[in-house]
Amino acid sequence: METPIKYKFKLDFYYNMLLVYLLFMVIYLVIRGTFEDGSFQIVLKDPIIYFIAIFVIIFAVILLINKIKNGEILIYDNRLEIKNRFGTKTILFDDILYVKFSKEKRKFDESKSPHKIVRLKLKRRKRFLRIRLADYNNENSLYQEFIKLSRIKNR
Repeated sequence: METPIKYKFKLDFYYNMLLVYLLFMVIYLVIRGTFEDGSFQIVLKDPIIYFIAIFVIIFAVILLINKIKNGEILIYDNRLEIKNRFGTKTILFDDILYVKFSKEKRKFDESKSPHKIVRLKLKRRKRFLRIRLADYNNENSLYQEFIKLSRIKNR
């Protein structure tokens, strides 16, 4: 059995945003709180607290959903597998007609690939299969794997 190259789904953005919103909410609660009779009273009847709490809940739910999905891409010698907790989609290299790359609109960074989306045209599918490289760990290496695949398929 061949060993695949694994690329796991990145959750860094969701962790960072959840932490920023929680930190902002705590700081805001401390600033809005008052000292009465020697104790600290937190003001919860504030629309800004509700607004921040909505963002915290939204990012916590998104993080939880993506953590449960546990998405990853596995690249074997003859196939590509897009896998999550609920199933696996296997794409044989023979089923790929061609590979296209979309340019990245952000500023170029050496540690990241210069392309944002890889589009695979498959034999049995009308639409392209889109893979966003920035969503996976080690995106530059993943980009290089798709470059190798495109050299084979785009001849």
